[in-house]
Parts: sequence; structure tokens; C-alpha cells
Amino acid sequence: MDVESLRKLVKKYDKKWKGVKLLEELLKQYNLLDNNAKEVIEFWRKIISSRNCSYPYHRENEEKIMKILKDLSLTYPMDNWQLLWNKLFKDFVDSFRILRGIILQLTK
Repeated sequence: MDVESLRKLVKKYDKKWKGVKLLEELLKQYNLLDNNAKEVIEFWRKIISSRNCSYPYHRENEEKIMKILKDLSLTYPMDNWQLLWNKLFKDFVDSFRILRGIILQLTK
């Protein structure tokens, strides 16, 4: 995400905030943080958390990874890793579709 552009749009923010938090605040600011938006934000946070606690990006934390997989309705161990990645990719694309619909409300 373009963090600097989001900072220009959000009235009040903490300099430590990154993309997802800034987007959440922007949606709050325009009263667009409905249940769909909250689900998108939480999904993205889970994806980021899974990356942050898995090798090779960060020190592996198996307990956190298992919790995130469970929260995403995924099981481990996987018999078919391709199905896992297909599901995550589909969910990720769907989250952008949902967010697009929410942001289009700003143009009304």
C-alpha cells in the first residue's frame, strides 16, 4: 500500500501506523467501516501475521501459524498445498473486490 498517500488522506494518525491501520482509519473517517470492511481488514492482518511468524521472513512460530490457519478456516497439515494457496489467493482477490465496492461509496 502507498502509506504516504494514505497519510495524506487520514486526518489524524500515528507515525507508526502502516498501510492496513491507515486504511482502517480512513474507512472510519468516512463512516465506511462496516462489517464487510472489518472482515477485509482482519483477513489482511491475518495474512500479514502469518508472514511475520513464518520462515524465511521471520523467526518461525508454529503456534501462531496454527492459530492463523484455523482462523482462516484452513487445516494443517495440508494434503494438498496447492489447494491452500488457491484458497488464500481467491480470498485475497475477493477481499479487494469487497474493498473496491466500499471505496466506490466515496464517489457517491
